[in-house]
Amino acid sequence: MKTKAIMIVCSVLFAAVSFQASAQADLKVGYVSVARIFSASPQKAAAEKTIQKEFAAREEKMKGLQSEAQALHEKYNREAITMSEKELQDLQEKMLTVERKLKWEQSIFQDDLKIRRQQILADVEKKIQKAINKIAQDGKFDMIVSDGVVFASKRVDLTDEVLEQLKK
Repeated sequence: MKTKAIMIVCSVLFAAVSFQASAQADLKVGYVSVARIFSASPQKAAAEKTIQKEFAAREEKMKGLQSEAQALHEKYNREAITMSEKELQDLQEKMLTVERKLKWEQSIFQDDLKIRRQQILADVEKKIQKAINKIAQDGKFDMIVSDGVVFASKRVDLTDEVLEQLKK
């Protein structure tokens, strides 16, 4: 009786392993390096240029404020000894005003830049996802994996194919 039970269990296990092996043979898996796609995509380069254009004027304005603050400090260091109390006080107030304005402008600039970069790069991420989905559907893949993969052979690596899709 014991032998018969062992034979039944072994038969069930063998059937399960055989079924799993046949199911795996039909499974089509691909891999993409999203980080590599993101850094090499033409959309990301275009997004960076767009951001640079949008913020160029404000960046120049801040450079002007930095130059003004530096010039005031240099004037203070050169002429503080020969200035009257009133002139010295006026110069210090002007230095403080310019420094505050510069810090304020830098803070707003950084916040606006961060928000705009997130908006534009989110659009790039959507385009990358759309390209991956198209390749998955066209290639009839069951699964495409990306992050957390320790090894992926060239046979399943679809990264270059996704980059080509994004270039179209």
